[in-house]
Amino acid sequence: EPTCTEGGYLAGYCATCGGGFYLEELPPSHKDEDGDNKCDVCEEEIPVVHEHEWTDATCVAPKTCATCGETEGEALGHDWAAATCVAPKTCSVCGETEGEALGHDYDHITHDATCTEAGYVEHICAICDDTYTDGETEALGHADENGDYKCDRCSTKMLPADGTVLTVEQALAIAQLGGSSYTTQKYYITGIVSGLYNTTYGNFYIKDTETGKEICIYGLYSADGTTRYDAMSYKPVNGDEVTVYTVLGTYNGTAQGKNAWLDEVVHNHTYTDATCTAPATCSCGETQGEALGHNYVEGVCANCNGADPDYEGEVSAPTYVKVTSADQITTGTYVLVVNGKVVTNFDSSSWVLTEEFSSSGDTIVSDSIATWTLTVSGTSVTLKDAKGNFIKPKSGNNNGIQSGSYNWAWAFSNGTLTFKGTGSDTTILALNKQEGKIRAYKTSTVSGNSTSYPSNFTLYKLIEN
Repeated sequence: EPTCTEGGYLAGYCATCGGGFYLEELPPSHKDEDGDNKCDVCEEEIPVVHEHEWTDATCVAPKTCATCGETEGEALGHDWAAATCVAPKTCSVCGETEGEALGHDYDHITHDATCTEAGYVEHICAICDDTYTDGETEALGHADENGDYKCDRCSTKMLPADGTVLTVEQALAIAQLGGSSYTTQKYYITGIVSGLYNTTYGNFYIKDTETGKEICIYGLYSADGTTRYDAMSYKPVNGDEVTVYTVLGTYNGTAQGKNAWLDEVVHNHTYTDATCTAPATCSCGETQGEALGHNYVEGVCANCNGADPDYEGEVSAPTYVKVTSADQITTGTYVLVVNGKVVTNFDSSSWVLTEEFSSSGDTIVSDSIATWTLTVSGTSVTLKDAKGNFIKPKSGNNNGIQSGSYNWAWAFSNGTLTFKGTGSDTTILALNKQEGKIRAYKTSTVSGNSTSYPSNFTLYKLIEN
């Protein structure tokens, strides 16, 4: 054992033989079992050993003993975060601040009101992107001052409500807006039936008598939409005033109403010209005035070329010879034949009529066959029937025929002639086999279905005596 002044040691002994061995030297040591800081053996004062209670270092103070104040090491120092718009320079460790906040630096952006969205002023801080808005103004709403059914500012369609009554001109504008997509709304349109060209489905044009503008109606049904044109008890004809209820759109660029419902019809008599044997006659059968009567001159009627049954002298019937080359096409009188039908005359209802033709030779001898006067100038020609009616196509890329002088473009090929529109009139004269009548049709229609719309005419020219 160690004493107050001398050290001791720690020894070990073998459990087998009892031999001892040295393990560790022990220093001198006082004993203070009663805790009075004096050695119980020699009564020497025993110094008190202090145990520090350390607090962690801070930004401004080193590690420090809480009981004695002794320090160790150095203060950590501040870890400054830069000042922001809303806070001064700040220590991220202790929260101490220095100086002042920067304050926001706003840019001001004015957003004008649109048709559908309110206007406002947007304020964006150039430093921190903080944003707020004020100065709100109401949305402008759509406006259509020029009446084209589009907003003057944003071009949004502004279609009238379902059931609105439109003029033909208004209907044309709305149809063109929709393109090939038809409106969901249906509208009422009133006008005169013009150019009825399909009597199965009821395809025709409605004309505004004041402006002359027309819109195509592609398909007509009864007022309840259940009965197609060909099965209706009364079928509107050219010249009737009708009101239809229809959607609007375009087909191949042509404005039209589609599968319209007939709301109202007023029959207007449209009379054909009186002939030698029949008075002027409406399509409904009503007549006006009297037949012209024949005007026979040397056995032949000067009006219709009919033979005088009471004429006893010799009558020489006119002779017409088939045209076989382009150089034979000169101004003169001709018989026109297409697909086994002789072309008779314009009937004032936007059709050119035909009747069956049986001759298959190169010569026609007849004093009663229908004739046409062709006035030729280069590759241009005018067509006039025996009643004095010139014919011309409807303008533009539209199906139809009407009365009026017009220079058709003619071309001769393989023994037949074709008559085409000129300028912006992209049409060709053709027979509608289903109707058995003739009018100008879109070139694309004829070229895509030449069997149903034959357009090659065989001509027989009058041989002058």
